[in-house]
Amino acid sequence: MSTQLQRKSLQQGRGLAAMAVVAFHLSLLLGSSRYLNDAVFLNFTHRGNLGVDFFSSFRALLLFLHITKISISRSVPRNIC
Repeated sequence: MSTQLQRKSLQQGRGLAAMAVVAFHLSLLLGSSRYLNDAVFLNFTHRGNLGVDFFSSFRALLLFLHITKISISRSVPRNIC
């Protein structure tokens, strides 16, 4: 799989997670007595907090990969090329 395709699929995952979090918050807002007093999307978004978990895991993975890449590039002698 190419790097560009991998990057695009990760961006799509981030987008889906963001939409899940927004839908979750919208269902909570609509459930308030100030608005509809009915959590419209709650059947679909009762696990909307998983979007935040995905973001946290994704960010930790990227930081790990970035730090690993930096440490590997520093350990390789420059005169090999």
